[in-house]
Amino acid sequence: MFADDKTDLQLLHDHVSGDDTAFPEIVRRTSGATWAVILKITRNEEDAADAFQETYFSAHRAAKKFRGDSAVSTWIHRIAVNAALACVKKRQKNLTTVLADIEDIDVQSSTAPRVDLVHPSDAHLDVSRSLALLSHEQQQTILLVDMYGYTQVDAAQILGCAEGTIKSRLSRGRRALAEDLKHLRPTIAAGKLESFQEGTKDE
Repeated sequence: MFADDKTDLQLLHDHVSGDDTAFPEIVRRTSGATWAVILKITRNEEDAADAFQETYFSAHRAAKKFRGDSAVSTWIHRIAVNAALACVKKRQKNLTTVLADIEDIDVQSSTAPRVDLVHPSDAHLDVSRSLALLSHEQQQTILLVDMYGYTQVDAAQILGCAEGTIKSRLSRGRRALAEDLKHLRPTIAAGKLESFQEGTKDE
């Protein structure tokens, strides 16, 4: 049977069995969708390239553990999202470290800036810092649903949890963000804070 005639699952089984031609065919079939979702999340090609490479390294290594409870393409999609989110989190962490090095600020004694003095770029940094304070699970959920437009059902499938868990993470994460960013006007933070605050009103 030729590779083109095999299902993704058959190819994955062939790969696990030692067929060196099977995994490249899986990559060929899924690479377009994988690149698209990673680029959508990372929003820059350098991070996207890193996440893309990590996606297939991870899939290659984890193939033996694949349980077959979803389509192979869905499994790779989930790995891709996690790899992309890891890149975003790393970038946020690096940004926070740089800011800490160049800004000697006494957080306890400082007061929130006046709304009319907040520059959009400062607001963007505030949002990034506030996201970094959330748990990893809340960050993933808010990035997927509020920033990248996935439905709660899709987010649950991607992150491998119940839809109710997604709703709970969104509720808690949105409340934390709204409280931490209450000194900003909704329109300042690139349109993102508004969605967080709107979400808390509906809870």
